[in-house]
Amino acid sequence: MAALPTTCYSQRNISRMYDGYNCVGDMFPFSLNNSEPAFSTYGWQNKGNSLLIGYNTVGCQILIRLYPGPNYTYTEARFYGSPNITEYYRFNDAQTNNFESGRSTCS
Repeated sequence: MAALPTTCYSQRNISRMYDGYNCVGDMFPFSLNNSEPAFSTYGWQNKGNSLLIGYNTVGCQILIRLYPGPNYTYTEARFYGSPNITEYYRFNDAQTNNFESGRSTCS
């Protein structure tokens, strides 16, 4: 987790994966409970560089799970949100442009 860059806007009840760092470029949205077995359906396979997890107002913890293969295959990467603040993650070298499916849960 990194400090929220000034180019990122605080979000409520929605998360976004960006194809650039610091919330720049195209984005792929995740609602609180969202499953996407194939980012390729949207032209988003292997495009992500960073993730913004919105704070929530329903009293749950948002968890984004991203997978390097379609249909939730291979080892997942977990990114956790917080109830009252927006969290920002900059993907490491192994994760950058390497996700093909994902899930967002609010529990």
